[in-house]
Amino acid sequence: MGKDEISSCSFRYNGSQNWTEECIYGYDYKSSGYTTIAMEIVIISSSNLLIEFFDSTKRGFVGTMCQFGAIFSMLLLVTSAYLIKNWRHLSLFTSTTSALWIVLVWFLPESPIWLAAQKREKETEEVLKNIAKLNGVKYIQCTKYVEKNSEYLLELDTKREDEENEKERQESKDNRMKENRRKTKYNFIDLFKHKCLIKHMIITALLWFVNNCIYYGLTLSTPALAGDRFFNFSLSVLVEIPAYAIAALFATKFGRRMPVFGFLILTGSTVIIVSVLPKVLNNENLKSKLVLAFFQLGKFSISSAFSITVIFTKELFPTTLRSSGLGVANTFGGIGAMAAPICAHYAANKYLNYIPPICYGILAFIAAFAIILLPETERRPLPQTIDEIEEWYKSKKGSAA
Repeated sequence: MGKDEISSCSFRYNGSQNWTEECIYGYDYKSSGYTTIAMEIVIISSSNLLIEFFDSTKRGFVGTMCQFGAIFSMLLLVTSAYLIKNWRHLSLFTSTTSALWIVLVWFLPESPIWLAAQKREKETEEVLKNIAKLNGVKYIQCTKYVEKNSEYLLELDTKREDEENEKERQESKDNRMKENRRKTKYNFIDLFKHKCLIKHMIITALLWFVNNCIYYGLTLSTPALAGDRFFNFSLSVLVEIPAYAIAALFATKFGRRMPVFGFLILTGSTVIIVSVLPKVLNNENLKSKLVLAFFQLGKFSISSAFSITVIFTKELFPTTLRSSGLGVANTFGGIGAMAAPICAHYAANKYLNYIPPICYGILAFIAAFAIILLPETERRPLPQTIDEIEEWYKSKKGSAA
């Protein structure tokens, strides 16, 4: 999906602001399905656009650190909710922020990876030249290379290379291009025709369901904690700052699978401890402090897991199916988000508040062991074809653990 579609969806979202949005405890419950669909398209398209501008060595860091924008928006939301008591006025204020997309979209270049996959070589070349000019780096004609191997968008080569090495490298690229002339355009149905993509869809759908359910479940449960609800909510947002920073570091150093596995195990352990503490401690002051501490640790770990999962999902699908694969995962994530208020309702019940944390813990453990079945994508070029993904499973390095 191109930037024009993003602009269109943003415009329609702003046009539907007067369709009821109710903010309760800092979250929007939208009565307009059209509004929600439009914003999901914007989120998926823009996040895909982001990772397609960076090579495999930087995607993990950049994709995780961009989550800081979400932290800023959440802090803005809780501050607005504190100052604007009327939910209609609050809804209007939060909705108008999406108007920024109408301005920003005109400054966004199209993804060269997507353009190359669509065989639009001239536009790909123009985008790459503009990127090279803005960054002050050497531009090398690489349109066809990007089309078949998206590992590098630009050649950041400041050293001179002798003509012989340059010739050998170019011949190697040409040979790879000839050997890998495969189908690069797919449709949504292709997701269900290949075992590797079906496997990726099922596991990423599970990961998104679990991550959304726990993340939003914990966030919506902050009013049930002892203390001021605005303070607790703000604290649950601020804890995401170190969470995303550490996730960016881990995603760069240790890949995708094992960090997510570790963060999900930590999440499951902490939320189960939260369910046990009220039953074993009698000191109310100590109990409330420990529950708050482990609660925030759980929020920290699920935020870290979620941020890496988003990047990981995008790297598991070929370019022309990336938005479709992410859309399927995001759909199940939405189901998990819908389950979150139900869990939060039970968390506020004095006699049933132990049930949601136990459910969160079980789900986190299941998702943690499921992710081991996926191939590692760190330092791999973004796949352009299904054949490339199948090659991962044929090599020892890319095989599932």
